[in-house]
Amino acid sequence: MGLLRRDVAVSAMLVLVAQDGAAVVAVVAAVALLLVGHRLAVHTGIVAVLVAAHAALSSVVVVVGHLGPVGPDRAVADELVRLRSSAATGILTVVGTVGDTVGMAVLAAVVGALLLWRRRVGDAVVMIGAVAGAGLLIVGLKQAVARPRPPEALRLAVETTYSFPSGHALSSVVVLGTAAAIVVRLGWRPALSGVAVTVASGAVAIIGFSRVYLGVHWPTDVLDGWLTGGVWLTVCLAALSELDRRRGRPAQAQRGDLTPRDAVTGGAHPGSLGLSRPRDSPATGCAPADSGACPSSSRPHGGARPGRDAGTHAGRPHRGREWQQSL
Repeated sequence: MGLLRRDVAVSAMLVLVAQDGAAVVAVVAAVALLLVGHRLAVHTGIVAVLVAAHAALSSVVVVVGHLGPVGPDRAVADELVRLRSSAATGILTVVGTVGDTVGMAVLAAVVGALLLWRRRVGDAVVMIGAVAGAGLLIVGLKQAVARPRPPEALRLAVETTYSFPSGHALSSVVVLGTAAAIVVRLGWRPALSGVAVTVASGAVAIIGFSRVYLGVHWPTDVLDGWLTGGVWLTVCLAALSELDRRRGRPAQAQRGDLTPRDAVTGGAHPGSLGLSRPRDSPATGCAPADSGACPSSSRPHGGARPGRDAGTHAGRPHRGREWQQSL
């Protein structure tokens, strides 16, 4: 048993060293991107802060708490045990069941299917990648740190995996946050976007609270789940941002860059809009756009109009014919 504990301690220390190295790399990358003004500098900065916070918290759990409760963990758990009621227990048990990793995977699959139906393949790939990456983070970090669950006397649910970080907290941040971001990007009504963000945030908070209330996680487990989930969520948001950039409309679609032809056709080829060279007028034999070049006898009142037709007959091309030739 002593040898096993020593192996676990060595493994945890290696994980802490790796996390500290990742935090340093993330900070350096964020500063470098900020200095060059890269579009992903903000995302990288957020990742650096969250990775550093996760590294600090996990170090406290392993080194200071020896994988047991640290700080207010025990006090918060005892207070929630005192405040338990049958109604709250029933509601939060349902919340914990719906908000587990399986529930989040089902939600991600449904959202991904809807996005594919709307032919938003890139968004669907990000959604599926979000839940897949969250699953890998949960398994990897739990096995690396190997923190035991709270004592059985505190638990109202059966859990067999390690405690740190909370898989419910991590997966809910990633999946619900990515889904809310996609709703906002779809450009629906602002009120609907606000509702999506509010519901996602509230659900993440309630799911995390339910894990501590049910006695299956320490508060620091949930906090680290939010931190590490925030890291992967930021990566997914950066991917969505890159998709938006690649889908950007061509510069010609901006009104200031329209050519004379695009001003009429909206940037589309005239043939695609049913536009073609106007046929000769059956009455005069002249095209409507070439009315300035028609003989004076074809006009109702005869004669060229001063300042307009005279310039045309003098050899200056009529604007209508110039536009016609540009098509």
